[in-house]
Amino acid sequence: MEAATPKARLKCVQCGYEAEVTARKDLSVGKMIPGLCPDCQGNMIVTKDLTAIQHVIPTDKVLEIVRGHFPVHRIEEGYNYLRLEVGEPYSKASFSQTLGQLESTGSLAIVRKFGERNIMTVFPRVPEANVRVRNNLILLGLTILSTFSAGLFLTGFLSGAAMFEVAKWDAILYSIGIMSILGLHEMGHKLGSMKYKVEATYPYFIPVPWPFILGTMGAIIKMKGSLPDRNAMLRIGAAGPICGFVVAIPVTMVGLALSTPEVPAVRGGPSILIGASPLFRLLRNIVVPNSYGLSLHPLAVAGWAGMLVTMLNLLPAGMLDGGHVTRAVFGMRIHRLLGYLTGFLLLGLFLIQQLSGVSFAGWLLWGILALFFSRVGHPGSLDESSALSKTSLAIGAAVVAIFVLAAVPLPIRLVDQPKVYVSAFTASPISVSQGSYMVHARLNNLASLNRVQGIDARIILPEGASLISGSNPVVSLPEISDRADVYWNITLTSSRLVNGVYCLVTSENGGSDEARLRLASH
Repeated sequence: MEAATPKARLKCVQCGYEAEVTARKDLSVGKMIPGLCPDCQGNMIVTKDLTAIQHVIPTDKVLEIVRGHFPVHRIEEGYNYLRLEVGEPYSKASFSQTLGQLESTGSLAIVRKFGERNIMTVFPRVPEANVRVRNNLILLGLTILSTFSAGLFLTGFLSGAAMFEVAKWDAILYSIGIMSILGLHEMGHKLGSMKYKVEATYPYFIPVPWPFILGTMGAIIKMKGSLPDRNAMLRIGAAGPICGFVVAIPVTMVGLALSTPEVPAVRGGPSILIGASPLFRLLRNIVVPNSYGLSLHPLAVAGWAGMLVTMLNLLPAGMLDGGHVTRAVFGMRIHRLLGYLTGFLLLGLFLIQQLSGVSFAGWLLWGILALFFSRVGHPGSLDESSALSKTSLAIGAAVVAIFVLAAVPLPIRLVDQPKVYVSAFTASPISVSQGSYMVHARLNNLASLNRVQGIDARIILPEGASLISGSNPVVSLPEISDRADVYWNITLTSSRLVNGVYCLVTSENGGSDEARLRLASH
């Protein structure tokens, strides 16, 4: 029978007895096990986990590489790491060259500044498991389908307002537009990662089925490697928003050109209104100037959504794109403070909007996420001691400008507009021989939350008809929440067909409506 493989090495804290054991399960390094020593029955402590993968750092080779680029003042060798106090690098490319040469030893290095000292830590590089591209392709296909269905919703096909033969082309344009913006956003990160030799996955698109109006929650890529320095961190973080923003501009302009100008009218019931960022307003004034109202083409909605996604990604919190930029520019402490400040500002904005009666619920979610991301923090780059170049600072300023141009305090709001309408206008005979009828009008409100106020329902009779004594031609109602019924008693004085019995309804806040009734005396 083959002997069991030892799991850990233990040492008695009283007599120094050492042994390797296999029986116990919880054998993490540093754990104290009372009364286990067979010699003195003292407590034993776990000094080494024998099941962990052991990575041996070739100290002499590593020191030779580092000393070729940095003056080394102090050396500390520990378990699976080598810590060095180094001086100023011999050139700007010293750290990147050091990283490249350390790859042959299977090691990785980071540099952190502690006061006036630069501390370099060298540790084993742990290879990442290969991820199948099949998952990316499956999510890509599902997101194409979900954005196509969202495009059908935006065209009105799902509500019966458009034919499929017409709606499908607009839905295809929407899907192409939104997927182009999101895809190129993430490919910007991917290309930046490739330039700086940071291993990263291809984009993972996130499909969201209808009734979510955009059809997707965006896309992400996973960086499996470490960011080499602050310049790389800023440029990789900024590459995505810049690429997506550049594509969103022509997509928006084409979509606005395909949009239909319309005269604003009172439309009752729930409806979704979108807020326009400064850039969206500017593009609208350029493409469709002097337009009082505009029914947006789905492609224009795709461009608007691209700008919104860009703004949200540039929030300076955690490992969002804006978090990469602020971490590179301001360092760890200010980056964390900005993240917390962003979270509280978003929660405050949501509260203020709630008190005003019109709010965007997304700010509550993003405020909580910003606080959570800030709590988790940002790992930073391998070389935190290097300075940012002027080009990187210019890119950072461009990112701030993009955020301002894409910012919108109230992106989406649900409006429940009161609207009165006549759902039924009928007549029931009271006395056929005398030609008297009871006319009934049913008034409804399209809104489910807000009431129609100040309603006047007026009956207009043509020649040959008159109101019976006691009936008032105008019936006033203070408000309607769901529906109301109005009645008049009339008499037909002529035997010919009466075509012109009208009901005219007006209101203070719910528009107006009318209906016609045909009657004949017998």
